[in-house]
Amino acid sequence: SYSDARIRLLNNEKNIGLVNTLNIGLESAKGEYIVRMDCDDISAKNRLSVQVAFMDNNMNVGASGSYYYRLINGKKAVMDFPLNQDELKCFMLFICPIAHPSAIIRNSIIQKEELRYRAEYIHAEDYDLWSRLSEKHDIANVSSVLLNYRVHANQITGNDLFAKQRTESVSTIRKRELEKIR
Repeated sequence: SYSDARIRLLNNEKNIGLVNTLNIGLESAKGEYIVRMDCDDISAKNRLSVQVAFMDNNMNVGASGSYYYRLINGKKAVMDFPLNQDELKCFMLFICPIAHPSAIIRNSIIQKEELRYRAEYIHAEDYDLWSRLSEKHDIANVSSVLLNYRVHANQITGNDLFAKQRTESVSTIRKRELEKIR
């Protein structure tokens, strides 16, 4: 339970899929920032204060993520990402540069540019969003571990049933990124 008027619970009457649900979240957001995470992950207690301070001090950044602990069978490992713009742009050519459940996004950019997750990039919808957002704005990562990310058999990310769709989506994004540097 919670007693914070800033938190609004949105329920879908039926399963409309992840991309549509994410877009309802973007369209419903009223705050300065949109913070993303999954229900089976755990944020560090200082996550919001660290990420909001970072965004407030870096007005050129449209979205950022953080390092996180990857939890598998009771073991944890730090997952890190590039921090400077040149490394992030290079990373973008090969793999998603921001861990989706660790993301904080500047809502003004989402609304002004009408950025939404796109269903044609299913299982890589975050990578597509960061790719498009980074065309006009910097993206970043905070070097603090701010999330515990649980890895389990029921995830889409590790599910072989979705591997073909994910591979096709990622390949299309990589091609688009390569075109940017030609």
